[in-house]
Amino acid sequence: MDDATLHALDGAVRPVRKPPLYFLGLLVVSVAMIILPLIYLALIVAVAYLVVLHATESLPHVGKVGGIYGFLIGYLGPIFVGLVVLFFMIKPLLFSAPKGPEPYTLDPEKQPRLFAFVGRLSGLVGAPKPARIQVDLNVNASASIRRVPGYLLVSDLVLIIGLPLAEGISLRQLSGVLAHELGHFSQGGGMRLSYFIRRINGWFARVVYERDHFDLKLEGATRGGDVSWTKVVAGMAKGGVWLSRAILWVLMTAGHTISCFLMRQMEYDADRYEARVAGSAEFERVARRILVLTVGHAAAMEDLYRMWRQHKLPEQMPGFVVATANQVGQESENELWVQRLSARTGWRDTHPSDADRIKNALAENEKGLIKADLPGTALFDDYDEVAKTVTRTYYTDIVGIEVSADNLLPTERVLAERKQAADRYAALGRFFQGRLSPTVPAFLSVGRVDVHPDAGALRASIGELRKKICETPPDKTAEQKALLRDRLYHSLQLLKSADITEAAQGAEQALDLEIIDQKVAFLYQFEQRFYTIRKLQLHFEGMVNLLQSFQVMNEDENYRRQLVQKVKSCTSDLQKLQEALQDLPYPYEHAKQGCSCAEYAIPHLPDGMNLDGVVDACGCCLDYLFSLYYKVLADLAAAAEQAERMAGFEPLPAPPPPEQAADAAGE
Repeated sequence: MDDATLHALDGAVRPVRKPPLYFLGLLVVSVAMIILPLIYLALIVAVAYLVVLHATESLPHVGKVGGIYGFLIGYLGPIFVGLVVLFFMIKPLLFSAPKGPEPYTLDPEKQPRLFAFVGRLSGLVGAPKPARIQVDLNVNASASIRRVPGYLLVSDLVLIIGLPLAEGISLRQLSGVLAHELGHFSQGGGMRLSYFIRRINGWFARVVYERDHFDLKLEGATRGGDVSWTKVVAGMAKGGVWLSRAILWVLMTAGHTISCFLMRQMEYDADRYEARVAGSAEFERVARRILVLTVGHAAAMEDLYRMWRQHKLPEQMPGFVVATANQVGQESENELWVQRLSARTGWRDTHPSDADRIKNALAENEKGLIKADLPGTALFDDYDEVAKTVTRTYYTDIVGIEVSADNLLPTERVLAERKQAADRYAALGRFFQGRLSPTVPAFLSVGRVDVHPDAGALRASIGELRKKICETPPDKTAEQKALLRDRLYHSLQLLKSADITEAAQGAEQALDLEIIDQKVAFLYQFEQRFYTIRKLQLHFEGMVNLLQSFQVMNEDENYRRQLVQKVKSCTSDLQKLQEALQDLPYPYEHAKQGCSCAEYAIPHLPDGMNLDGVVDACGCCLDYLFSLYYKVLADLAAAAEQAERMAGFEPLPAPPPPEQAADAAGE
């Protein structure tokens, strides 16, 4: 193969020698992970034995006292409790945990460069070639053992590469990360033991923490007003299940603690392979870059939720994640990294701290093999198409969104729109000086902005309003609201004056007066419906407050009556609001042509008997509507600020953050 990527791997990698302590840890952990499941099985046998012993030996004694209730509670009760405890202990064996979608599997014939590179790198670190290479949208890479479907004892090695990681780091850095993961493959027995350990610990965790409809049924059997023998027995069963889970928690904690030493040692060994391939000095840079990419990944995922409100999504998520990460400021990055380096390795940590891992890598004092200055994506043939395919698979299989070409936007456009939105919201903060709130919204109270006959008088009025806004204390809410409203209206009037209109058309970001008029009209229509929106908000807050006491108060009749009334009020408010918003057009581009604000904010009315559905519908509706309100207001504020700038007024300074403002007020 032609490739500079393969030539970059010329050389040899010294094998990582494992110290005697590693093999001792391997032996101890192996013995412990065999003993713990045996203890668990012994508990199951013991409970079953006690149930049988009671059933065969206790009947003559129970029949002599207590009559029918003594028989039900003293004889049948323990049998029922024992069977319930047995069922909950073996439940994970009867019902397997749901499996999520598999990462996208690459075809070796379509990605010959990547498979050849990984094959050569596997040989350098003394690891078997992975049977499959998969990609996903995580900022990570991993090596794992997967059981081959249809074969109980047959498994293969799988390498998973996160595309945001590949796009966010260099080829040299990615080679080191892959060497780390392939280094796990070279650990042979340790790798397979770690797979066994994770399976055992995961199984214990399911027994201890997993709750399903069986738990809900047992919980429901213990509730109610009157005390009966069935509730007594159900309460005993609940206590027995709790006790069994407490014992298993001890076993789970012991297994996790014992295995952590071996897991950390395996990470140190894999880090040595990374240092020997990419270089010791590169190790810290990679760790720092992965931290920033992780922050960017979290922020990008939050943006997806906001974008889907308009049924628009980026067509290529890895690039979107990397671009989001690149917007993390240097100061924020430094703070995050200092915080990360301050962490220390705990005795129950599966991975060493970054500080310890960097120290371990620097001790290798390796220059590394890779010298080529190439991006990590150079390993892929037609990387952009792979990224788009994996992105669409993610939307469909994991997020559960059915997307079409109409829903997908070029990543560059998404990034440009996000930057414009950030600029508009910065203008919103400056223009209104941080004085806006959902309870005290700003409205123009008019459906259109008229042209002012005297541009000079308009400029003088705006100057006076700007001065008063800065001088008026924030606690004078009504006065502030009037000043802000008047300034916004006059500044939009200024935008329609002849000289400003001509200058605006020649500006770098020309203002469309027709669109501005449409948003002014929307804001007016929104104001006419604000009473209904505010009413829903108050009823929703009351319902949420009641739900916070649900676990304690749900048996109280008065409480239940209040909750039912709040749910009915919220459902009625949603219906009225849907009707009120039906003829209000959504003021932005949407995948559905002619979308109304009702379709945007309340696509479906929930069933009034479905509490979760009502809560979700109310929360989403209010979130969508207030976000839309602020978006429109931000656009108008940005236009008004631009008009003022063209008239010779500098933008007001950005208001201080709330905590700084509070400190200043107290001085």
